[in-house]
Amino acid sequence: MAPHRHRRRPSPGLLWKRFGGRWSHLALVVALAFAVGLTELVTISFAVLTLGSLFFPASEGAADRFLGFELPPVQHAVAIGLGLVALRWLLATLADWISQTLVMRSVLALRTELLESFLGASWDLQAAERSGSVHERLFQNATQVGQMLRLSLGWLQAAVALSAVLVGALTISPLAAGAAFVAASVLMLAARPLSRRAMQSARAGVAAGLQAATVVRSFLDAVLELTVFGALPAALREMARQMEAHEGRRRLTHLWGNASSQLYFTLVLTGGWIAVGALHFLDSDQFTGIGIVALLLLRSIGYTRTLQVAAVNIRNLEPVFDDLLLFQSRMTGDAEQRWGSQKPEQWELEVEEVGYRYPDAARPALDGVRLVVPAGGICAIVGRSGSGKTTLAQLVLGLRTPDRGRILIGGVPQREIDRRWWQANVAVVTQEAQLLDATLLENVVFYRDHVSTSAALDAVRAVGLADWIEELPEGIATRVGERGSELSGGQRQRLCIARALAGRPRLMVLDEPTSALDPVSERVVRECIGSLRGECTTLIIAHRQSTVELCDQVAVLEGGRLVRCEPGAGRRSPQRRSGQANDRLVPGEDCGGGAPG
Repeated sequence: MAPHRHRRRPSPGLLWKRFGGRWSHLALVVALAFAVGLTELVTISFAVLTLGSLFFPASEGAADRFLGFELPPVQHAVAIGLGLVALRWLLATLADWISQTLVMRSVLALRTELLESFLGASWDLQAAERSGSVHERLFQNATQVGQMLRLSLGWLQAAVALSAVLVGALTISPLAAGAAFVAASVLMLAARPLSRRAMQSARAGVAAGLQAATVVRSFLDAVLELTVFGALPAALREMARQMEAHEGRRRLTHLWGNASSQLYFTLVLTGGWIAVGALHFLDSDQFTGIGIVALLLLRSIGYTRTLQVAAVNIRNLEPVFDDLLLFQSRMTGDAEQRWGSQKPEQWELEVEEVGYRYPDAARPALDGVRLVVPAGGICAIVGRSGSGKTTLAQLVLGLRTPDRGRILIGGVPQREIDRRWWQANVAVVTQEAQLLDATLLENVVFYRDHVSTSAALDAVRAVGLADWIEELPEGIATRVGERGSELSGGQRQRLCIARALAGRPRLMVLDEPTSALDPVSERVVRECIGSLRGECTTLIIAHRQSTVELCDQVAVLEGGRLVRCEPGAGRRSPQRRSGQANDRLVPGEDCGGGAPG
């Protein structure tokens, strides 16, 4: 899949929209942050005035009133001060709890939207997307966007609290507060070039992370082959190289980000010492006012540092957010085509002059394929690798749409059929058994509302797994492990066949269903599939002669074209079927297909 070239910086509005519909909660966070700032303003002012009343008697001009009230005795003042500190802690904790709840819900909504957009995209796009990169986006990248949202809320709270502190300082000493505000703005602007460099490094780090995750996952999936071929050491070196490249990008990102923060803090400390030197020239009777302003400005340094660090980290995470937006846009922009509302009564399968070409492919995968499978018939699709067997199966299942020609079910064009009705009546068994990390029952029912537990148990018995399951301590509730790791290859394959049968399908596509089975299990499964004759229209991608003999007709594909279609052993007499294990496929009747012309 070619990389998406569009790279734009996401607007702040898109980020805040992640909190969509929760503006009242955001308003409450802002109100609490302002209350925190006001509480700090009152606490600092009250503390300085209390100290002033201790060290400078009223006769020397020290203030002895606060907010119009006479200052209380020291013991009471300390109690009031501690109460203000506790109030400030409660307000900040409540604001943090609301913020974390907002972030949690927003990240959950983001992950759900990403899943919906991916699962709602066309099969072409789903198949082209690397599973490692999808997993990376759903979990690690979405988590990083959650961190970005936390930083954004922290920045907002710090900005609101700082405004309350500066308003108080401005009321007491406009000149000092104004100077501090200008100085803080200059400091933040001075650190922007380093912040911009950190964001560029972070953008490259996102791409490196997705690449590393995909490569490592592909190596882990092939660990058996790597072990057998003795390629594990070399594979380990390649995985280490990919991870080193990713971590190297992350290191540069953090270095540039930290350099920006350190520069800012260094300039702040320098300005602080300059301000301390300036206090030497002040008169002693200005202690209270200047003292309050000085402490408020000192507190504002913490807030401005929070703003600076948050801004740097948000910019570093912008490429992650940008990547998720582009991914979601790409998936949503290529959504699955609409289906109709018809529900055909017959299940005869007709493939009419179907052609299909993959994007950027030199030649079509299928070209002018014509095939008719009677309702309830069993048809084998045979051919060399790359002949178009899997593509034809995916077109029949409705996963892809033909570039030309059409597929009909009972005379009804496939895309005019009701989608949910179609899915409830169609089944597939792939050559590589795909199992969920769930129980045996859940893997057979497969989260389908129309499949009952009794139907699942019947299907398990049909494929010969009932006796084995009954011997398990937890029976049908036994978990199969990740990708069915607790089962043998044959057990996984039969479980997938049971899953297909449990829905009582009217159309079923199987990709060499007996490839992982022992002779006894193969006989059971063949008998099970054979019993569907007349009830379920079945397409089998066949590689083994024993599977071909099960079929009523055999369609031979070469280079994307149907070169012949002939009767299978399933349509011959029992006498003729026996001893035909090595029967060669010979041209026979057309079966409704054949090469054009």
